[in-house]
Amino acid sequence: MDENKQVLDLDRFATFMAMEIICAHWDGYSLNKNNFRVYEDPEISKLVFLPHGMDQMFGVWRMRPTSPITPQMKGLVSSAVMQTSEGRRLYLDRMAQLVTNVFDVPALCSEVDELSAKIRPALAGDASALQYQQQAASQLRNRIVERIESVREQLATANEPMKFDGNGSHQLAGWDLHRDSGSPGFSKRGNELHITASGRPAFGSWRTMVRLDQGEYQLVGKLKLQNFELSSTFTNKPGATLRISGERMATMVTNAPDWKTVTYNFSVEGLSDLEVVCEFRGMKGEAIFDATSLRVRKLR
Repeated sequence: MDENKQVLDLDRFATFMAMEIICAHWDGYSLNKNNFRVYEDPEISKLVFLPHGMDQMFGVWRMRPTSPITPQMKGLVSSAVMQTSEGRRLYLDRMAQLVTNVFDVPALCSEVDELSAKIRPALAGDASALQYQQQAASQLRNRIVERIESVREQLATANEPMKFDGNGSHQLAGWDLHRDSGSPGFSKRGNELHITASGRPAFGSWRTMVRLDQGEYQLVGKLKLQNFELSSTFTNKPGATLRISGERMATMVTNAPDWKTVTYNFSVEGLSDLEVVCEFRGMKGEAIFDATSLRVRKLR
């Protein structure tokens, strides 16, 4: 952290990073390595990150108002900050300060209303457009309120790792779908998580977050494939697997007409928030994951 302070205004970066996550700016630097600028402030001879292109905010498309405040960071600097106890503490403390002292929810909602009122006259001749705009403004206000409530709730337990039962196991839940590429289909049927491809390259996943302390762990679960066909035109590691996001060493299962137990071992260096991925890649077929079997085990 001390070396970073020599070239980076770490205090301002903590604010930048916390604001991106509070606003659920999924397409920014921290979460997508996108829409940012880096500026060298001549007064302090340090780098400063500036936000840009903030057009999908407070829980749209890849995020929800209740999305984690400690997600897996894609930006190299954001990730480095969260990998140290000092950086994580700085980030969470700054987020708490911003939510308490800066984020004035009534003022933000009032500004949405003011801007909406300025737009409304231009849409007076189009009833459907006017209705759509009013609905969008109302949804934005609701997302702002819900997001800040969720951030406050999460801050209370942001440093508590996952708890395990007497057997050192924890059943995973809270799965959200993720369209990584193409047009995969998704469905939940009872205790099953389904991902389908219908003739075109598709890459999709079910994902959930875990918070783990330092140690050795194992993901375990059951999956099966139906009507799956290997294709010479699809070379992007076809099949299904269970893994941690950001790691590409998991073995892809390509032959599982009945339930097959798969495992994935990984290490955690310190308190970390990780994304568990049940994924399927293919041209045709369906991957099915047994949600009741999906667990994380602490090995040591």
